[in-house]
Amino acid sequence: MKRDIDLIRSLLLRLEEVQQRPLTTHTIPFGHESLAVEGHTADEIGHALELMLDAGFLQVERPGFSPGGAILFQRLTWQGCEYLDDVRDPEVWRRTKDGASKVGGASLSFVWEMAKAYGKQVAKERLGLDL
Repeated sequence: MKRDIDLIRSLLLRLEEVQQRPLTTHTIPFGHESLAVEGHTADEIGHALELMLDAGFLQVERPGFSPGGAILFQRLTWQGCEYLDDVRDPEVWRRTKDGASKVGGASLSFVWEMAKAYGKQVAKERLGLDL
Protein backbone atom coordinates (compact mmCIF):
# COMPACT_ATOMS: atom_id res chain seq x y z
CA MET A 1 0.00 0.00 0.00
CA LYS A 2 1.35 3.42 -0.93
CA ARG A 3 2.03 6.16 1.61
CA ASP A 4 -0.39 9.08 1.18
CA ILE A 5 0.92 12.38 2.59
CA ASP A 6 -2.48 14.08 2.11
CA LEU A 7 -4.15 11.39 4.18
CA ILE A 8 -1.50 11.66 6.89
CA ARG A 9 -2.03 15.44 7.11
CA SER A 10 -5.83 14.99 7.24
CA LEU A 11 -5.58 12.40 10.01
CA LEU A 12 -3.22 14.58 12.05
CA LEU A 13 -5.70 17.46 11.82
CA ARG A 14 -8.55 15.17 12.90
CA LEU A 15 -6.62 13.55 15.76
CA GLU A 16 -5.60 16.95 17.06
CA GLU A 17 -9.31 17.67 17.56
CA VAL A 18 -9.82 14.37 19.42
CA GLN A 19 -7.02 15.21 21.85
CA GLN A 20 -9.08 17.38 24.21
CA ARG A 21 -8.01 16.03 27.61
CA PRO A 22 -4.46 15.19 28.61
CA LEU A 23 -3.49 11.77 29.96
CA THR A 24 -6.50 10.11 28.33
CA THR A 25 -6.65 7.15 25.96
CA HIS A 26 -9.26 7.48 23.23
CA THR A 27 -10.48 4.25 21.66
CA ILE A 28 -11.40 5.28 18.12
CA PRO A 29 -12.86 2.61 15.81
CA PHE A 30 -11.61 2.80 12.22
CA GLY A 31 -15.13 3.50 10.96
CA HIS A 32 -15.64 6.40 13.39
CA GLU A 33 -16.25 9.84 11.89
CA SER A 34 -13.15 11.30 13.58
CA LEU A 35 -11.01 8.99 11.40
CA ALA A 36 -13.16 9.04 8.26
CA VAL A 37 -11.51 10.79 5.32
CA GLU A 38 -13.54 11.03 2.12
CA GLY A 39 -12.21 8.85 -0.66
CA HIS A 40 -10.20 6.57 1.66
CA THR A 41 -10.95 3.07 2.89
CA ALA A 42 -10.52 1.82 6.44
CA ASP A 43 -7.48 -0.17 5.25
CA GLU A 44 -5.84 2.95 3.80
CA ILE A 45 -6.53 4.86 7.01
CA GLY A 46 -5.14 1.99 9.11
CA HIS A 47 -2.01 1.92 6.94
CA ALA A 48 -1.55 5.68 7.31
CA LEU A 49 -1.95 5.39 11.10
CA GLU A 50 0.72 2.67 11.21
CA LEU A 51 3.07 4.91 9.24
CA MET A 52 2.29 7.83 11.56
CA LEU A 53 3.26 5.60 14.48
CA ASP A 54 6.47 4.62 12.67
CA ALA A 55 7.25 8.30 12.11
CA GLY A 56 6.78 9.04 15.81
CA PHE A 57 3.82 11.36 15.22
CA LEU A 58 1.42 9.59 17.60
CA GLN A 59 1.49 8.24 21.11
CA VAL A 60 -0.81 5.29 21.60
CA GLU A 61 -1.51 2.81 24.35
CA ARG A 62 0.42 -0.35 23.62
CA PRO A 63 -0.07 -2.28 21.43
CA GLY A 64 -1.73 0.70 19.74
CA PHE A 65 -4.56 -1.04 17.93
CA SER A 66 -7.34 -3.09 19.48
CA PRO A 67 -8.26 -6.51 18.08
CA GLY A 68 -11.61 -5.04 16.99
CA GLY A 69 -9.99 -2.50 14.68
CA ALA A 70 -9.62 0.67 16.72
CA ILE A 71 -6.68 2.90 17.54
CA LEU A 72 -5.91 3.42 21.22
CA PHE A 73 -4.91 7.05 20.72
CA GLN A 74 -3.42 9.12 23.53
CA ARG A 75 -1.97 12.21 21.85
CA LEU A 76 0.09 13.72 19.09
CA THR A 77 3.77 13.67 20.00
CA TRP A 78 5.99 16.75 19.93
CA GLN A 79 7.21 15.62 16.52
CA GLY A 80 3.64 15.11 15.30
CA CYS A 81 2.70 18.62 16.47
CA GLU A 82 5.79 20.10 14.81
CA TYR A 83 5.03 18.40 11.49
CA LEU A 84 1.36 19.41 11.66
CA ASP A 85 2.25 23.03 12.42
CA ASP A 86 4.53 23.07 9.37
CA VAL A 87 1.87 21.67 7.01
CA ARG A 88 -1.27 23.16 8.61
CA ASP A 89 -1.61 26.28 6.48
CA PRO A 90 -3.53 25.45 3.27
CA GLU A 91 -1.31 27.68 1.10
CA VAL A 92 1.89 26.17 2.49
CA TRP A 93 0.43 22.68 1.98
CA ARG A 94 -0.63 23.46 -1.61
CA ARG A 95 2.85 24.72 -2.48
CA THR A 96 4.48 21.76 -0.75
CA LYS A 97 2.39 19.23 -2.68
CA ASP A 98 3.05 21.08 -5.94
CA GLY A 99 6.78 21.02 -5.21
CA ALA A 100 6.73 17.32 -4.36
CA SER A 101 4.86 16.51 -7.58
CA LYS A 102 7.45 18.43 -9.63
CA VAL A 103 10.22 16.40 -8.04
CA GLY A 104 8.30 13.22 -8.85
CA GLY A 105 7.74 12.04 -5.31
CA ALA A 106 9.52 12.66 -2.07
CA SER A 107 10.15 11.11 1.31
CA LEU A 108 8.20 12.43 4.27
CA SER A 109 11.33 14.10 5.65
CA PHE A 110 11.90 15.86 2.31
CA VAL A 111 8.24 16.93 2.16
CA TRP A 112 8.66 18.29 5.70
CA GLU A 113 11.74 20.29 4.67
CA MET A 114 9.85 21.71 1.69
CA ALA A 115 6.94 22.66 3.95
CA LYS A 116 9.33 24.52 6.26
CA ALA A 117 10.84 26.38 3.30
CA TYR A 118 7.42 27.26 1.85
CA GLY A 119 6.27 28.28 5.33
CA LYS A 120 9.13 30.75 5.51
CA GLN A 121 8.31 32.00 2.02
CA VAL A 122 4.62 32.51 2.92
CA ALA A 123 5.59 34.23 6.17
CA LYS A 124 7.86 36.59 4.23
CA GLU A 125 5.04 37.37 1.78
CA ARG A 126 2.47 37.94 4.55
CA LEU A 127 4.68 39.67 7.10
CA GLY A 128 7.60 41.04 5.15
CA LEU A 129 10.05 39.15 7.37
CA ASP A 130 13.22 37.48 6.22
CA LEU A 131 13.49 34.26 8.20
